[in-house]
Amino acid sequence: MTIDGYAAVDRVPRFVRKPCFTIVRCALITKNTAWSTKPWHPKFVYLGTRICMPWHPEFVYLGNRSHVSQSLMPDEQRMLAILKGDAHGAGPSLLRCGLRAVEPLYAGVTGIRNKLFDAGLKRARKLGRPTISVGNITTGGTGKTPIVQWLVEQLIAQGHRPAVLLRGYRASEGHSDEASLYRRIEGLEVEADPDRIAAARRVLARAPQTSVFLLDDAFQHRRAARDLDIVLIDATNPFGFEHVLPRGLLREPLRGLARADVLIITRVHDRADALRQRLRALNPIAPILSCRHVITGLRDEHDQPAPLPQRAIAIAGIGNPMAFFEQLETELGIPLTQTIALPDHHAYDAAALARIRSAAPNGTAVITTEKDWVKLARTDHGLLLLRAALKIDFADGDALALLQAVATDTTSDKMGKV
Repeated sequence: MTIDGYAAVDRVPRFVRKPCFTIVRCALITKNTAWSTKPWHPKFVYLGTRICMPWHPEFVYLGNRSHVSQSLMPDEQRMLAILKGDAHGAGPSLLRCGLRAVEPLYAGVTGIRNKLFDAGLKRARKLGRPTISVGNITTGGTGKTPIVQWLVEQLIAQGHRPAVLLRGYRASEGHSDEASLYRRIEGLEVEADPDRIAAARRVLARAPQTSVFLLDDAFQHRRAARDLDIVLIDATNPFGFEHVLPRGLLREPLRGLARADVLIITRVHDRADALRQRLRALNPIAPILSCRHVITGLRDEHDQPAPLPQRAIAIAGIGNPMAFFEQLETELGIPLTQTIALPDHHAYDAAALARIRSAAPNGTAVITTEKDWVKLARTDHGLLLLRAALKIDFADGDALALLQAVATDTTSDKMGKV
């Protein structure tokens, strides 16, 4: 007897399914705080789905984006629509009310923790070298990795010996998405460990010539002291639907932005005056810079420039896949026949590769991000794979302003403020 999973799910009211999924996700947050700053972490998605929606095809959507079927959209995207307010009806409204009731608890815990650090009752530990943190106040992709890569290149050009310390989401056998990218930079020390203090000790033990630490995604990791706090704000969704987890995407209340030394608005396509005014009210001192993540072209598996294909599909397992798909179409003019949006830090197993191959028959080009490309390169994918080459394009004078802030703190003798 064959059971049609989607026929079965149609018989279960959405206002029943959605609260169940959310309760499981919130329970996981309280059980394992290491995941608490990543509500769409693959562990949430996978385990929550297995428990509450075992018939769902693991959040992989294959299809034409212009004809998205609501029943086939990833639950992550459906949850985002609910949080944003785009999903209407009794079920989504009830779910938003339930999440709003939980929000003060999460906001209160993060607020108390920050006050303890501010008052010196919880102590931040110096890492032994000037330290720069690059983070954000929301979950999801704000473009941290390209910014950190840019900073690394600039520091190396100035004669520094930088090391990158990162949490290492989905690390396996020493590999994580971001760590694999950073290790491609010659001479760069990379250490993936949720405990940045222990990671710094290991780096200094094997590479005492390290002159500066870069912390990837560490704005909330206040145990590690830093000299410069750079916070990225995604112009497409700057304040996480104006709510703290789990009702919105904010990792902490917006007043936390007052700790930032530099604010960088990413994915900017205009002056964003209203956003700048809002940020200035939240932080009267920090310089507010802006940049765009520009796709300059495509490169093949040998890292050589590749011509634009006549037809292609795009895949992305990043925090903001829709922005990537839109860039391919608007900046490169590539007509995408299909897009595949995967959960952030998705692991490309045999099942995922089979789905991608079925969507790209007869030598159809598959365009992906650099983060996905390094993971796919370790598999026997059998695809005509191209990666998008990305560069950071700062607004006039902003690159120099950022370098001046970095230079000031990498030459200071503070070696790690609280």
